[in-house]
Amino acid sequence: MGGTRILWLIFYRCPGICFQFVHGSGGNSKPVEPQLLKVPGVKHVVVEQVWAPAWSSNHLTDEGRRKLGLMG
Repeated sequence: MGGTRILWLIFYRCPGICFQFVHGSGGNSKPVEPQLLKVPGVKHVVVEQVWAPAWSSNHLTDEGRRKLGLMG
């Protein structure tokens, strides 16, 4: 298979942000894969979402916990 191949691993902790970045939000953002395929010489693109480390409420700061009502 000729041409450049791109494997792009995206590491995010928040599923909503990653979905918008990879698939587009309907606004000005554009999906990643079609944009990379426009680069001269690029013939194959694989974009993978990697959920590591997985997000949990343990990642919240004390201020974030207070704002969400998780602290007494």
